[in-house]
Amino acid sequence: MEMISWSSGPLLGNARAGFGASLFGLGPSIVIGGAIVVAGCAALAAALPRFWNYDSRD
Repeated sequence: MEMISWSSGPLLGNARAGFGASLFGLGPSIVIGGAIVVAGCAALAAALPRFWNYDSRD
């Protein structure tokens, strides 16, 4: 799983940025990409609450 994330993440991000820049321009593409990252992190945090409560000392 780790290999998939580091090998495909940059390629997919570059494709998203290029596609967004061709449609909306460079600035809006950066802002939209940042919003997607923030929304994705918030969605994962809400979907996986056990990570918030994890304590390795238990």
